[in-house]
Amino acid sequence: MLGLGNYVRKKEPGMRIASLLIMIVSMLLCGASWAQQEAEEQSYVVRNITSDAVGEHGVQAESVAIRNAQLFGLRELLSRLVPTEFRGTIPVPKDEILDQMITERSDLYARYGLRNYKLVTDLSYDKIAVHSYLDALNVPYSKREPQKLLLVPQLITADGRVLMFDDSNSWLTAVTKLAGDNSIDWVPTEFTENSAFLLSGQTIDARYAEEVAGDQGLSGGYIASVSNIGKTPEQVERIVLRALRFGDAVGPDEVERQYELTNNNALTGLNDLYARAISELTNLITDEWLAATAEFHTLTNSIGVVFLGLSRDEWSSFKIQLEAKPMIEGVEFLQVRQNIIDAAIHFRGSLTELQEHFDALGFRFEAYSLIAQPSIIGFLAMPSVMTVPAGVTLLDLGTIQLR
Repeated sequence: MLGLGNYVRKKEPGMRIASLLIMIVSMLLCGASWAQQEAEEQSYVVRNITSDAVGEHGVQAESVAIRNAQLFGLRELLSRLVPTEFRGTIPVPKDEILDQMITERSDLYARYGLRNYKLVTDLSYDKIAVHSYLDALNVPYSKREPQKLLLVPQLITADGRVLMFDDSNSWLTAVTKLAGDNSIDWVPTEFTENSAFLLSGQTIDARYAEEVAGDQGLSGGYIASVSNIGKTPEQVERIVLRALRFGDAVGPDEVERQYELTNNNALTGLNDLYARAISELTNLITDEWLAATAEFHTLTNSIGVVFLGLSRDEWSSFKIQLEAKPMIEGVEFLQVRQNIIDAAIHFRGSLTELQEHFDALGFRFEAYSLIAQPSIIGFLAMPSVMTVPAGVTLLDLGTIQLR
C-alpha cells in the first residue's frame, strides 16, 4: 500500500501543479484489502486481525488465539460479502470446515506469556471454500468486485477553518488509519490548479468532486466532512459527520450523524469519535452495496408436491404464505384431481429446511413411497392435524438426494 508521501505526479501543459493531496479510495465495501492480483483471484485477504487468549500454558493459549483469529477474520470477511439481515443466520463453522478455508497465515506480531498468547496476523481465505460454505447454508452473498470510490475527507474546526490535507488534520489521520485496517485501500494522486481554491480553506462541491473522480476513471464517491462543535478548537464537545454522495457510487445519498465527546482526554476522545464516524459511514455504504449486489448462488430445486385436505381457495391462501419465505422461488399450480391438488415448488436449500417452513405454517411436509410401489418416491403436504393416508410409507428427508 502506498504511503501518504508517495505522490503520483501528473503534469499537464498549461496547468499549474498544486501541492495538494487527495486520496482515491478503493472502498472495499464488501471486500478486504486485495493486496496482490494473484491472491485476489483465489483468496480473500483479511488484515491486522488481533487475538489474545489465555490457557493453562502458553502453547494452549496459542492454539486458542489462532482459532479465535480465524473466526474473527471470517466474521470480518462475511460483513463484506453477506447482507446484514442474513449474517445472524450463519453458524460457527466446524474446525475442519474452517481449516479448509484458510490458505495462508502471515503473523505480524506474536508474543508468548506464561499462560497467554497475543497474535496480530493476516489471513487468506479460499474463495471457493467460503462460497461453498455459504451456498450450503443458502445464504446470499456478493461475488462482485468492490466498487472504487473517491473519498474527500475534510475537517471543519470549531473556529470555522477548513482543513483538507494538512498534517494536523486528525480526521484525515482517522480515515488513513482505517485504510490500513482492511476497509479502505488508498492510491495517492494530486489536483491540478483547478483545485487551488481549496488552499484558501474553501470546501469542495459535489460537481467538482465528480469531475475529479471521472478523471481517475471512477464512478463517484463521497465528500465526508466532519465539523468540530465547541467553544474553541481546543474545547470540542461533539462532532457532526456529513457525507454527500456524488456520481454513480452505490450507497446512501446523504449521511448525517452526531457524536458526543464524553472522554475526559479530549485528544483521545476526538480520535475515537473520528474512527467511529468513518467506520460507521463505511458500514452504511457497504450495506447498500451488498443489498444491490448480493445474490443467492445455490441452484434452484423443483419438486412436485401432492397437497391433501385443502380446497382450491385454501390452497391459494397457503401458496401466498409459502411464497413469502425467502427460500421459495415460486409455487406453481398444476391440477386438481378429486380432493388432491398437484403443485410444483421451486426452492433453494434443503428438503429439511423446506419442511421447517411448512411446519411453521401448521403443515406437514413429508417424502413418501407407496407400499405397493416402493421404488416410486414423492412428496406430500397436508395440515398438521391430518393423519397420513393408508398405503404410504414416510421416508427420511435427510436421505433423499435431489440431484
